[in-house]
Amino acid sequence: MTAPSSGFGLLCAGLLVFFCPAHAVEAAESLTLGFGSDSTSPVVVTHFSIEQPLMPVSPFIAASEAERRLPRMAGANVLSVPQDRHRDGVWSLSAQWVELPTGKSWRASVDIPIRELTIAFDAYELAVLFGPNGELTIGSDRIGRSPSDRRDVVTVCAERVPSADKDWKAQTGYFPELPYVMKFSHQDYLAGLEAAKCPSPSGE
Repeated sequence: MTAPSSGFGLLCAGLLVFFCPAHAVEAAESLTLGFGSDSTSPVVVTHFSIEQPLMPVSPFIAASEAERRLPRMAGANVLSVPQDRHRDGVWSLSAQWVELPTGKSWRASVDIPIRELTIAFDAYELAVLFGPNGELTIGSDRIGRSPSDRRDVVTVCAERVPSADKDWKAQTGYFPELPYVMKFSHQDYLAGLEAAKCPSPSGE
């Protein structure tokens, strides 16, 4: 399952302000950036940044079948390479999102060792992947469709942001692709929770 999103294009246009010429980071000349999710954990991304303070973006849906299909991201865009502002070989990535099934908002930051990213066609491959209970995985898959082509660089469990909870499913007409990305069954969703790497928030 992949879902088109015009908002993702607006995000990429905005991110160009924070990206520098390709020669600022060695090895690759561009960045292939995409977003995805487990099949029962589609999200609405509301904030995003690389090597910058977390900033709001035009909301867009991130949805795919990352747990079982390749490629694991949808709507990938090729951008200039982000500047390594601290010259430490690490990109700091931050995101805030809302789970579509639950309306719960999450926020996380993760450090990405640049040397761990796959380079394909002279571009770093970077997939921002969302899972149940605030799971955030940075993937950097090799070009191919076999299980051995999957590469997870780092996974973190996000913190809850209850003040930003929102029932995006009720925003009729805002995301035309909603019926498509929400087609999974309740049983599938419960099975996804049972396999989640991150624990359910206490008291919720």
